Amino acid sequence: MSGAEPLVPMADLAGRWGITSNTVSRRLSFLGIKPIRQGNFRFITPEQLELASEVNVIAAVSVRKWGFSGLCGGGGRLSFAAGGLPSAADAR
Repeated sequence: MSGAEPLVPMADLAGRWGITSNTVSRRLSFLGIKPIRQGNFRFITPEQLELASEVNVIAAVSVRKWGFSGLCGGGGRLSFAAGGLPSAADAR
């Protein structure tokens, strides 16, 4: 794998995003991201991290603004308390 971008350990994402490791796995699965396994460890690519980070921002804003918790481990419901889809711009 020389010259390839370094892989990002999934174990680091829970702490980085302030969520449980189980929620990290659910969000990645929701996005269709399959981690790369190396022994007992799972990794994602930097491109996958970028996509997942954008979704994480949207999920965090949704919880704060609209009470939506479907992507955040709240039972997987796909409903919004106040309607409308949040965007990454709402985090700013």
